[in-house]
Amino acid sequence: MAGKNQIERILYIDKSIRKTGFVEKEHVITYFEVNARTIERDIEFLHDRLCAPIESSKLNNKTVYRYTERGFFLPDFFMTDKEILSMIIGEKIIEKYINTPFYKEIKSSYDKMLKNIPEFNLENFESVKNHLSIIDIGNAEINEELWTLIISAIHDCRIISINYRKPASDCKTRRIEPYHIVHHSGNWYLIGRDILEDHIKTYAVSRIQKIDVEKNKFKYPLNFNIDKHIDLSLGVYNAEKNYNFSIKFAKEVADFIKEKRWHINQKIEYLKNGEIILSFSSSQYEEVKNRVLSWGSNAELLQPEELKMEIKEIIKKMQEIYK
Repeated sequence: MAGKNQIERILYIDKSIRKTGFVEKEHVITYFEVNARTIERDIEFLHDRLCAPIESSKLNNKTVYRYTERGFFLPDFFMTDKEILSMIIGEKIIEKYINTPFYKEIKSSYDKMLKNIPEFNLENFESVKNHLSIIDIGNAEINEELWTLIISAIHDCRIISINYRKPASDCKTRRIEPYHIVHHSGNWYLIGRDILEDHIKTYAVSRIQKIDVEKNKFKYPLNFNIDKHIDLSLGVYNAEKNYNFSIKFAKEVADFIKEKRWHINQKIEYLKNGEIILSFSSSQYEEVKNRVLSWGSNAELLQPEELKMEIKEIIKKMQEIYK
């Protein structure tokens, strides 16, 4: 395990390399008043234990050290107990994304961070994992190659051609300018402009059966604002119209509603009989409809009127099924 003085030297070496691109071996020896072998052991520790892509070379007849990968940075050695505990809990959360295309990279990054926490600190919290469980929310399975192509197309501003199949519909080919990707309730959604319809739409990534990245590039619209197309508080339905929702909840479930925030701009009115009225503004018409129905007779939609009538029709059809 690295001692305090060694940690100071390693942090200094790392900071110097990231600042100027290299650090002279002789400079470090003089600065810390140590011998050459001590610095060589520090470099070995950086390479072998911290997986640093570090190498030595000659510059003006002097030995210098530099990183071979520009993106490398040294993890923070000094973590509080709360931060270490959060890392261990985070490891459990990551396990729930094992079937997602980015799991391997996230897990690898996390393992590297955990590896650099002193062992005696980890031992104090390892037992927590045995007393912590996280229920799987059910992530949609996404092809890893397809995912990589989408991320690459967004980054490079390239038009994509996709074979897309909506539920109970035939597969259709669409050309899209991909702008944004968002996660919601276990699925990933692509937000982009449908070139043929000239309209920004939302596509479930799990329903994309094939993707081709074209050589044609597009200019990312400077006025594009994801908040105008989806509601990050509620859902991903692409609707430009906002609705004022009011929902009355029975007193039996009022505490459950208060425990969890539905929307960032929500307001709650407390009635004398123990009921509450939850009000907020959102574009997520379908999402609100599904949530209201999920509460059964404990929720009554007060407005908007058009959604109220739609829910009444759904209830009538349900009555026919369960009569």
